[in-house]
Amino acid sequence: MIRLYADFNHRDEQGRVLLDTVGSLADVETHASELRDGMRVILHMNEDFEVEGTLLFDGVWVAVPDFATLQDSEPQSGA
Repeated sequence: MIRLYADFNHRDEQGRVLLDTVGSLADVETHASELRDGMRVILHMNEDFEVEGTLLFDGVWVAVPDFATLQDSEPQSGA
């Protein structure tokens, strides 16, 4: 599953995470040819935690997070 950086503090009035921040845009650009409306992805923020989400294109890519899938990210080796 594709992993995309998501700033969970940057949401629209519908609660969707806007994927138009610097970190998100870098990941979106990397996977641009693979992204599709309705696709399930992993959303992460600073390697602290991750959730699955569903992508939608609404002028910009947005994601609907599924907080029932919330997990702590794996600790980095050597940390």
